[in-house]
Amino acid sequence: MATAYWLKVCSDGLGFNYVTTTIGGLVVLFIALQVTKPRVEIPRRYGKFLASGIFVTLCVVGAALSFFQLSNLGLVEHQTSWHPNSGDISPGQFNGQSLKAIIEAKQNFMSLATGISEDARALVMGLSIGDDSLFSASTSEKLKVLSLTHLSAVSGSNCAIVLGGVLLLLKRFAISRLARSAIALAALVGYVLVVGPQPSVLRSAIMATLVILALASGRKLPPLIALAWSVVIVLLVWPLMAGQLGLLLSVAATAAILILAPRLYARLRSKLPKWLAASLSVTLAAQLWCLPLLQPIQGGLPTYAVLANLLAEPLVAPITVLGILGLIAAALGLPLVGPLTFFASVPAQAIVQISALADLPASTLWWPTGLAGLIAICSLVIACSLLTASRTRSALAVSSVLLVTLGITASTSAASFVSWPSRDWQVVACDVGQGDGIVVRSQKAIALIDVGRDPKPIDECLRHLQINTIDLLVLTHFDADHVAGLAGALRGRRFTLAMLTPFADERPLAASSKELLREASVKVVTGECCLQGRLGAATWQVVEPESRARGSEDSNDGSISMTFRLEGLDLFTFADLGERGQMRAVEYHAHLLNRRQNVPLVVKVSHHGSSDQYPELFEYLKPEIALFSVGLKNSYGHPTERTLKLFENLSSRILRTDHQGSISISVSGGELVIGSTGRS
Repeated sequence: MATAYWLKVCSDGLGFNYVTTTIGGLVVLFIALQVTKPRVEIPRRYGKFLASGIFVTLCVVGAALSFFQLSNLGLVEHQTSWHPNSGDISPGQFNGQSLKAIIEAKQNFMSLATGISEDARALVMGLSIGDDSLFSASTSEKLKVLSLTHLSAVSGSNCAIVLGGVLLLLKRFAISRLARSAIALAALVGYVLVVGPQPSVLRSAIMATLVILALASGRKLPPLIALAWSVVIVLLVWPLMAGQLGLLLSVAATAAILILAPRLYARLRSKLPKWLAASLSVTLAAQLWCLPLLQPIQGGLPTYAVLANLLAEPLVAPITVLGILGLIAAALGLPLVGPLTFFASVPAQAIVQISALADLPASTLWWPTGLAGLIAICSLVIACSLLTASRTRSALAVSSVLLVTLGITASTSAASFVSWPSRDWQVVACDVGQGDGIVVRSQKAIALIDVGRDPKPIDECLRHLQINTIDLLVLTHFDADHVAGLAGALRGRRFTLAMLTPFADERPLAASSKELLREASVKVVTGECCLQGRLGAATWQVVEPESRARGSEDSNDGSISMTFRLEGLDLFTFADLGERGQMRAVEYHAHLLNRRQNVPLVVKVSHHGSSDQYPELFEYLKPEIALFSVGLKNSYGHPTERTLKLFENLSSRILRTDHQGSISISVSGGELVIGSTGRS
């Protein structure tokens, strides 16, 4: 299997990435050997610093590979979303035979499981059998904000819990060391088959296997060497995991716990109770070394991540153990699944409550984006690691240099943040509350799609963007949350052309909006399929409604949906068009909804993310970004969990004005660049 993988890797022209990453693992192994039992004259203290540096370097390389997507070099496959255990291998690939009995046991377990709440039950499923399909989109988003996503599915720590429980149980029996090791290995293999060979699970299982084999032979294997060997073996057997975020996070967190946590504990134990010092040192170390990987996808620094992890981690073990016992009961046909999973859901519900920290103000602190942000975060991590590990003059000097680098990069990026958005922005979703206000730019030409409910937010957004002339104004339909802010958009600006829906709307707001446009001497055209035109270097085309709004049953169904073909970016805006209208567009104008090859697609999700969507359309489009223009804590329940889940399953990156404020999108060097004003 490994040979076949390597042949595929090399034939695809991707070998360089995997070869270099595997060599990196071998370098880690060499450093670990030097640290544990020096054979070359490298002082022990420098060896440990070097090992730390190698691990952090691997994290940086992984971050660059995963998040800056060096696809132009052919090194990695472009990815737009993440999951800590992304890159799973199917069971068939893993062992080459049917796992029907295990699948049936899992299905039986899930059907019989109970819980205090749906999210608590979902958390039990995730931590015990690795199934995260039951999670609500809102809870998943909260876990992500708090760096708790590793709790939504099985990770390496769950392997340690299961193996520790088995070994603890076996101590009660008078059996040989060899038999104990064999039973532990069998339990470990069984657990991996149940949860699936996810990257972090494989790394942990292989590391545990090496330790068990060493103990069975009467020897001790230092954990750092076991970690290094596990990385080497995973990459040699499954080289396609080289750029998987789940593996990178697992290695970074484990390395931090082995290298940095003991030093943190040594400094904290004199100031705090030992149990708190131990927990805090492990949490801080893991969070610190994972920052270079997490920061690019979180869009900032998670304010409450350490507190959330500190509170949640002690609850993981009972959930995992009770969940596994429930699975065993399901496999044996015992009527204990319901009670066991219900008891497991009690601590799981506590984690769900902890996730409410994500709703507190300033849950994500601003941090520089792009390469400057990566340099800044790595400088911070290395400086903090050195200051923790040593107080020598050399360590302080290096830390000072790194902190100066941090200050320079952060201040440089902060300057551009103050002048948000960046100079090359192409699409901006103005934060107009519950409504739409989308600005599109090509060269110096500007299009504005809807204006929100209140004149003030759209006016402020356009002022911030320094827009005085708008070449195309599109009022998709006459609902208040799309047109009531028109006076603010018109204030002090010149408009060349306005496009209105052909749907006959007799509401007062429709008449008053047309009167405002007439008073401002704005030329008006009707927006119906298949009207098209240019905006700077870009082109636009109306997809819906039909001529004279034929077939449209209400104002939402008659709202204007468009495509914009920008420089290196496609934008599809669906206004408030519901499933019926989307199906009509596919039936009559499917050719207008084709995305360009190798060009990222942004979809402005219809009706602020309501459940009235045509899933097959978006499954066909597979947009890189799903843009939700929606009001904070709106009374409509937008966006709905159904729609969020739809785009999550498509691996679309979800951007929401209710969470991120005004959002800018552009393409630079073939990569998407996202900016936001943030929310306090």
